[in-house]
Amino acid sequence: DSLITTGIFKYIRNPMYLALSLFQFGIGLALSFIHISLMTFLTVIVLHFFVVLKEENYLRIKFGSKYKAYLNSSRRWI
Repeated sequence: DSLITTGIFKYIRNPMYLALSLFQFGIGLALSFIHISLMTFLTVIVLHFFVVLKEENYLRIKFGSKYKAYLNSSRRWI
């Protein structure tokens, strides 16, 4: 196993979660369904607390100081 820190991961740690959130928000706007766009905030909260934080804890344990250095050099969401 290896820690990927190149490409888009050099700048952001969760590009798929960000893309999902932006897609959901954009679809809501494009279809004029404001409730879908507003649900994006709930999606981000659920992803953050139930996925991202657990994932980061797991990776911190697995990769140690290498992951801590990566945390300091990249952003979580934007």
